[in-house]
Amino acid sequence: MDRISDKRKCMASLTVFRNLYNQKRDIYCVIAEFIKLAIAEKALSSFDLQEMVNIINQEYGFDLPVAVVKRALGKLDFLNKNKSSYTIKKDAVFNADEIRKDTQTENDVNQKAIDSLCVFVEGKMGKSLSIHEKEELCNDFCTFIIDDTNSSQFGEYISQFIIEQSNDKAFVEQLNQIRQGVVIFVGLNYNADYNAVDKLDTQLHIYLDTEIIFHMFGLNGALYKDLFDEFYELVQEVNKKAKTPIIKLRYFAENRDEIESYFKIAERIVRKEEQLNPSKQAMSNIVNGCIDASQVVEKKSKLFRMLAEKDITLDTQEHYYDKETNWNYLIDSKPFYEYNDNDTSEKDIDRKVKLLNYISIKRGYKSQSIFRTVGHILLSANKVTFTIAFDKNVKKDNCVPLATSLSFLTNRFWMVLNKGLSNMSTLRSINVITKAQIALSSRINDNVGRLFSQFIEEDKQGKFDIDSKKATLAELHKSTVSPDDLHADNADSYVEVLSVNDINAFIAERKLVEAKNKEEHQNTLKKMKEQHDADLKERAKKDASLRKAALEIQDKRNREYQNEYEKQKEDYFKGKATFIKKNGRKDWRKNAVIATVHVLIVIGLFVVSIFNENNKIKSLSISISFIIYIIPFVRPLWDHRKVSKAYKYIFFPSYRKQKNIEYENEYRDNNPKPMLKHISIEEVLQELMN
Repeated sequence: MDRISDKRKCMASLTVFRNLYNQKRDIYCVIAEFIKLAIAEKALSSFDLQEMVNIINQEYGFDLPVAVVKRALGKLDFLNKNKSSYTIKKDAVFNADEIRKDTQTENDVNQKAIDSLCVFVEGKMGKSLSIHEKEELCNDFCTFIIDDTNSSQFGEYISQFIIEQSNDKAFVEQLNQIRQGVVIFVGLNYNADYNAVDKLDTQLHIYLDTEIIFHMFGLNGALYKDLFDEFYELVQEVNKKAKTPIIKLRYFAENRDEIESYFKIAERIVRKEEQLNPSKQAMSNIVNGCIDASQVVEKKSKLFRMLAEKDITLDTQEHYYDKETNWNYLIDSKPFYEYNDNDTSEKDIDRKVKLLNYISIKRGYKSQSIFRTVGHILLSANKVTFTIAFDKNVKKDNCVPLATSLSFLTNRFWMVLNKGLSNMSTLRSINVITKAQIALSSRINDNVGRLFSQFIEEDKQGKFDIDSKKATLAELHKSTVSPDDLHADNADSYVEVLSVNDINAFIAERKLVEAKNKEEHQNTLKKMKEQHDADLKERAKKDASLRKAALEIQDKRNREYQNEYEKQKEDYFKGKATFIKKNGRKDWRKNAVIATVHVLIVIGLFVVSIFNENNKIKSLSISISFIIYIIPFVRPLWDHRKVSKAYKYIFFPSYRKQKNIEYENEYRDNNPKPMLKHISIEEVLQELMN
């Protein structure tokens, strides 16, 4: 957006605009809602077209073209039109309360964020901001959110504030909705056919600047590569949707030569012939892992192979200045020499202007105000290039600039593909956190680059010894940061370098920081030791109390175990005696019966033999009786039978004792002897701790 009368109003309006657009999907119906609000708040009964354009743009911070407002007015059926004048019908009924309420709500939410930002900046600067400074801060903040450029005076604080709030989902969503609203307006500002805001039907040649090619190859970090990949995927989708590819990706011979030169410097760094500038992340990533120069050459070959694989081809036009008519489109470099610094020489500015001249010549007399018909545009990531391209003498009002950014094209192609705003949150290019990370890391690395350049100059004068050089280079390397690495917890540690403008002050500050860190480290160790000793003392006290309680529990528990054991032991021996006695009585009965029967048989046979008259029979009976009688006494010598056992049990106490031992063993096998339980002090302590 080129002109914003009141950025604070615009932020609230853009959020409401985005939400309404997401519901209605008709940009003119959304604008018509704001027109209804303007009519209600101004109590208008009639107005002309230009008057309404002025009201809309001033009251809500928009920058809408006349044609857009005219088309939106046609959506309101309660208006009578007479040429360029409009009157409200007498019986007109419309309600603007909802959009008024939504706009006020968004304004309040945004104001809370601005108030928090003011408190944050005052804390960082260590002073209260004046009313004028707060207004400037507010303006810078709104510009940062709305525009595709970075704010200046309070830029580092705004970026740091946003990054440190990155965990607040509601805050981030609020700012991203504003940025999504911007995407729609960019489409309106660079469009002549307002019936097709998101249309792209003519060939567009996009020329990749060197930094963008490095993004593609991943030399500037994962975040930049992700941004390029998002852009490239959308280009592929647009080309696939069209009957024939309408977007062509190119690069100029100057970019090829610049890449060749960059890799030559990398070779020198690997060969230790040149010092690596820590602020140049692409260079750091090229030389990292390279032991010899041949590996740098291999990386360069991979980069050009990737360009070919992605169908990003070299511009084939050889002559740009041969026709006198082309001179009408040239930009003079000299007015921009004032932008040169340690990293950008007049020669560098000439080279950047040359690329913009190529785009200008290629466009020729084509309309510069219609994005879909410009035909050619430079895709860059260089601040100086943008400064030149957006200069008021180069870019006319409402004209498409000669150079643009990844986010501009990514957002534009997203709308061309009609993917919807609700899904836009997936794009990193639209995310306010991404913008803050890029902006802050760029400021930090630029300042490190300036300090490095000063360091190199003073080193040539012999102002540093070897140890100082190594220490300073190490600190400079630690001070650089990739956008990917900036997050809510560490942003504060990196921004310190922004306040240093002199390499000697940087070295002195680092020494102070080192001394301070050493002192803090020693104090921390001291506090840790004191705390450790206190913890040991407290633990010893707790351990003593715990052990005392454990001893009491152990004593009580073991006494309970002892009593239980004594009872079980008494029951065990009683049971054993009863078992043995019971089985002894059974044995006595059984063996007495056997012995009695045996004696009775012998006596019976003997009596029969005495009273029998037959001598033979008598003699035989006596013999048998004798044998029967003698058998029990002879048989034990080689066999044990029931009768002999019965007599042994009755007449031999030792035999009975042996039987009792057998019963005792049997009882013990079936009834294990009670065991005395015991609990240790360690077991009790473990129970208490659990």
